[in-house]
Amino acid sequence: MRRTTSGSIPAKNIKLFISDQTALEAALGAGANDENKGLWLACFEPSRVIRLLHNGARTSCSFGLTHRDPRQSFWIAQAEFPIEIEYESWFGKKYPREVNVLQIADSDSFTGGMWGPPKTLAVSLRS
Repeated sequence: MRRTTSGSIPAKNIKLFISDQTALEAALGAGANDENKGLWLACFEPSRVIRLLHNGARTSCSFGLTHRDPRQSFWIAQAEFPIEIEYESWFGKKYPREVNVLQIADSDSFTGGMWGPPKTLAVSLRS
C-alpha cells in the first residue's frame, strides 16, 4: 500500500485504521490465514505510525498478494473496504479521521503462465 502527501507542508503521526471489519473480512481470500493477517495487516495496528511524510514524498509497505490460484490469494481481486486516516500537520493541528475506500487491484505478470507467480498488487484509495 502506498500513501502520498500532496499538501504544502509535511504530515506527521499518520495512522491507518480499519473502519469496517466485516467489509475487510469480505475482501480477504482463501489464503488469508491468521499468520498472514498478522503480517499483511500490520499497517493497521495502533502502534504503527508514519512519523513524518514530506510534501510529495511516498511511503509503502507490504500488503499481501493476489494469486492465480484462489486458494493462495490473500485478497479477493477488486475487493473494497473502508479505512480511516488520521494525521497531524507539521505545526501540530490534528485532523479528524478521514474515510477512504481501499480497493485491491491486480494485474497479470507478463512473465506468468496459467499457474505462474503471484500477480502484481496495487492498492487504490479514494475518498
